[in-house]
Amino acid sequence: MRSLTKTMAVLSCLLAPNALAGVEVNLGDSIDIIAYNGEEVGMRVSPLRHLELNNGTNQIAIRMSKLVQKSDGQFEKYNSPVSIVTFSAENQTITLSPAQKVKNVKDADSFSKSPIYTLNTEGEIAVTQEILPRGSGLTRDYEKEIARYNSKRNIRFEKEIIHTPFSSKENLDIPEYTDSPNINKIKQDFLSLPTLEQKEFLKWAVSQ
Repeated sequence: MRSLTKTMAVLSCLLAPNALAGVEVNLGDSIDIIAYNGEEVGMRVSPLRHLELNNGTNQIAIRMSKLVQKSDGQFEKYNSPVSIVTFSAENQTITLSPAQKVKNVKDADSFSKSPIYTLNTEGEIAVTQEILPRGSGLTRDYEKEIARYNSKRNIRFEKEIIHTPFSSKENLDIPEYTDSPNINKIKQDFLSLPTLEQKEFLKWAVSQ
C-alpha cells in the first residue's frame, strides 16, 4: 500500500505541470466572447464563459451584454461596442471583468464611450485593448474586421491544422486522366461540324 501511495504521488507531481500549463480565461455572466485568436465563436446554445489557450500572445473580441434599467423602471437589452483585447501570459488563470459597473441606461452610455475591461491574475501580464473598428458592410463580419485590425498591427495567430488520413497526397490514390485516341477522334470530328450540327449533337448527347 505504501509503495502504491508513493507511485501515485510521483505521478501526480509529474502530471501537475502539464495540467496547469497554458492560459485559462474566465469571463463573467455579462461578457460575451465574439471571437478568439482570429476565429469567430458563432452561435451557441449557452454562452462561452471559459477558454483554455496556449501560452504566449492571445486575443479575444468581447462585449458586455446584459439587461439595463431605463428611467421608467423597465429593462432593455444592452450590447456594448465590441472590444478587442490582446494579451501575453504564461501559465496563468485570468478573470476578465468590466472595469465599470453597468446597471442602468446612464451607466451603459458611459461604458459605451470607453469600454474598459480588467484582467485579474497573479503575476504580470501585458495587455492592450481597443474598440474593434467596424467594417463597411451592413452586417458585421468579425473575422474580416479582426484580420484587418491584426494586419495593420502585424499580429498573427497560427490556425491549428487537423491531420486526417487524407491530409497528404501519398494517401490519395487518384489516377491521372488522359484522353484516349478514340476521345481525341471524337473531339476532332465534333469541332469539324458546322455550328448548327454541333448544337444538335449536344442536344442528343445530353438526352442520352
